[in-house]
Amino acid sequence: MDNSIFENTQFLYNIATESSNEPLKILQINLARAKAATNQETASTIKPDVILVQEQYINNNRIPGIPQTWKTFSFSNQKAAILIPSPKLKPALLATKVNMVALKIQTSSFPITIISAYSSPAQDVHTTLQEIQEIISSLPEEKIIIGADLNGHNTLWGYRSNDNRGKDILDFILANNLNIINKLDALPTFQRNSSVGWPDLTLCSQSLIDSSINWEVLEEISLSDHRYIETTIASTVANQFYKRYKTRHGNHLKFLNILGKEIYHLERKIKAAKNSGELNNVTIELQTLIINACNNSFKIKKQLLITKPNWWTEQLEIHKKKVRALRRRAQRARKLKGKQDTKYIRKRKRSTKDLLSKQGIWVGESSAAQPPICMGSSTRWRFENQFSHLKSRT
Repeated sequence: MDNSIFENTQFLYNIATESSNEPLKILQINLARAKAATNQETASTIKPDVILVQEQYINNNRIPGIPQTWKTFSFSNQKAAILIPSPKLKPALLATKVNMVALKIQTSSFPITIISAYSSPAQDVHTTLQEIQEIISSLPEEKIIIGADLNGHNTLWGYRSNDNRGKDILDFILANNLNIINKLDALPTFQRNSSVGWPDLTLCSQSLIDSSINWEVLEEISLSDHRYIETTIASTVANQFYKRYKTRHGNHLKFLNILGKEIYHLERKIKAAKNSGELNNVTIELQTLIINACNNSFKIKKQLLITKPNWWTEQLEIHKKKVRALRRRAQRARKLKGKQDTKYIRKRKRSTKDLLSKQGIWVGESSAAQPPICMGSSTRWRFENQFSHLKSRT
């Protein structure tokens, strides 16, 4: 069959282009192997375009609680992943490595490379940094944003002190001319009982600095010891999607009337076609006629980016707010209890010291010349009297 006639033919497809006025929204979370059933509910509230996850819970090689309509990109070991809830977003996968996943999306202004990465505290952080380095080196002058849990301590992203991992991460950031989006006064991204930390980093390339970027740690319940991080970039997402029509609500007669005016004319053209080229032209006319008839007869279905899960009810929302309030109260109580315990211990020490001093007993540094415990004068006088009494009897 001769396919040359199709090479220069522009086929019409029922495609619409939609550009939202909302900025590009990226959600970041380390799931700490916790079941991610609430992620769908949280996503329906925040409505992110992209979700960067680390240490996700896996069952049968998939992430439970994630709808099948979401696009998922991850390596086989599932240390890091990127989720695309929006059916309108068309990402291009760049690479999946042991500790990192990278893909590219097209916004209305420019393409952006998005990276999700993880490095365990027991692992050499240079392994993950090298994987990220390979992507950055292959995309010079590219707009890049990185969401990673690298478990490094540094005062530049919230910690009170630096460790070797934090210094290595900072060297990597400076060597690649990256910017730290984290805010120094932000909430801890990690909290377990009374322990807090800021191991989750959001980095971007210098070329993204001109864009308006907002970064925030959310207080939403995540069922993990890490908090959600929301990053918004002032660049709208242009999406192309196939139109879908509401055909269950009537207007079928109107559709047939519009189609019937031209259908007999097209039928004669089909019968009169002498070669494949003429038949192809008639097919395009028929396709255009059907699309125009649908546009004039039916309403277009609104394609929601993220639907609210059917299992989420108002009662669960009430319980969620109660749990959030109780969690805050528990966190405040732990801080108050810690202060009270410290005061109690200091008070006990002072009381013990005062009691020993009243009894004429003191505890100091032991040495060869001075015994660690000495008796008071009253005790010494009693022993001397007993000795003299025994001596007089003899």
